[in-house]
Amino acid sequence: MVMMMDHMMARWRTIWMKMGVMLMTVTMTMTMMIRLRFSLLSFLKVIVLLIHRISPFRLEIIHIMYTND
Repeated sequence: MVMMMDHMMARWRTIWMKMGVMLMTVTMTMTMMIRLRFSLLSFLKVIVLLIHRISPFRLEIIHIMYTND
């Protein structure tokens, strides 16, 4: 009887371990996706800011300012 119980416990433990691993991987992937999305958004923001900084209009203004000096 004890042996049977032990066997069942071991089986349940393995099932729980598998479930835990599955949950961990799912949560990790979710967090990674969210982080990647946020990093991508920030990356795009930086690119947009750089483009705005190095746009011809701004360059013209800077050129005019420097020439006026």
